[in-house]
Amino acid sequence: GFIAALLEHVEDAIVACDAAGVLTVFNHAARQLHGRPERPITADEWADYYDLYLPDGRTRMRKEEIPLYRALQGERVRDAEMIVAPKDGAPRAVLASGGAVYGPGGEKLGAVVVMRDFTERKKAQEALKRESTHLHALMDNIPDAIYFKDTGGRFTRVNRHAPYRGGNAPEEVVGKTDFDFFVEEHARAAYEDEQRIMRTGVPLVDKEECETYTDGSQTWLSTTKVPVFDEEGRVTGIVGISRDITERKRAEESRLELAREQAARAEAEAANRLKDEFLATLSHELRTPLTAILGWAKLLADGQVAPDKARDAFAAIHRNARTQAQLVEDLLDV
Repeated sequence: GFIAALLEHVEDAIVACDAAGVLTVFNHAARQLHGRPERPITADEWADYYDLYLPDGRTRMRKEEIPLYRALQGERVRDAEMIVAPKDGAPRAVLASGGAVYGPGGEKLGAVVVMRDFTERKKAQEALKRESTHLHALMDNIPDAIYFKDTGGRFTRVNRHAPYRGGNAPEEVVGKTDFDFFVEEHARAAYEDEQRIMRTGVPLVDKEECETYTDGSQTWLSTTKVPVFDEEGRVTGIVGISRDITERKRAEESRLELAREQAARAEAEAANRLKDEFLATLSHELRTPLTAILGWAKLLADGQVAPDKARDAFAAIHRNARTQAQLVEDLLDV
């Protein structure tokens, strides 16, 4: 009849039993699901004959756990998960819903359940769960700060390395913005960077920035931010990863300071060498004419210069005196 044809063409598996627990309805989808035809067997045999397992796929169902039996006991069953693992086919995950069937006088006539195959949906859910687990593991164990923000700059998710000063837990950061943690200048610069990233789609890579907190303390970070898109390609926010490079910056500053000190020391040493060389040269240049003057003066004083050579002696003294005077004048100009 029409009802039998309707049951055969329904995509979901439908099974029913009478009040004694004997199977009476087993449509085409049920036969396809179990890989077996219906048999008028009682509830004690259902799990073994139809390969019914708990959601772990390994533990055979007890009679009291089978959705149809539970429905026969008067329970309203909704989305009870189970695994059907036919011997000649692949295991299928199903959700069973049903209840007892009562006659006009309230007498129990039996029970019925509808089983919907959700194997592919379950695989997708498990894959999503694995991805979520991997993401949690990544976010919780990577030493850098990882954070997601919406288009308004509000934190939507952060890892345990991202909470800001004051011992904030990740959940206390969600919903807040940089303006809640940093001085206006830094928060504004970060906000403008993120708006540009979302507007242009161009990531910000390895930007070194100094964060200044409202208490005046500072940290240096190397930050990368990229836009996040939904399935339709619309920007929904950004994801960022920031690495604390404060110690590296301090080490670099120490190296620069040391280099400056070494350069200043080398410059001073070079200046001292030039001064010593200058003084040595000056001493030599001053002594040369002075030696000549003293030598001729002594010879004249001791009468050791012949009268016809006296004029030459005085000329030598005069010439060296002028040289000496010129050296002194040049020294004073310096």
